[in-house]
Amino acid sequence: YTDTLFAIINRSGARVQLMMAGHDHSLQLLNYPERVCDNCPKVFAISGAGAKREPVKSPNPPSEFTHPINTEQERGASAGGFMVGEFASGTLMLRFINAADGTELPMGGAKRFQIDESGRLLAE
Repeated sequence: YTDTLFAIINRSGARVQLMMAGHDHSLQLLNYPERVCDNCPKVFAISGAGAKREPVKSPNPPSEFTHPINTEQERGASAGGFMVGEFASGTLMLRFINAADGTELPMGGAKRFQIDESGRLLAE
């Protein structure tokens, strides 16, 4: 599926800075700037932890930002929550929100992520 989608993006010539998905039941932000397709997104945001939560890998900045709950009961499941995006000054600011209390979740040491017009990720 991914290969097909990237081939379509590359053929179209349209620049895609970010790909967002919600089907996976986890909160993750993935940054892969070495992607070979010039027009393909380098940043992938997954925001689907509102219901059933799935295990996520431990954070590995600057590529993989996650918030696993590593207890015997949770076994690395993503925190329940959602992602919020806001546009300002030519960038998209992404934050991950904890559904339990409304606070910002630390995702691998960063709480806020900016994506500039070129598709480059700047983690705060």
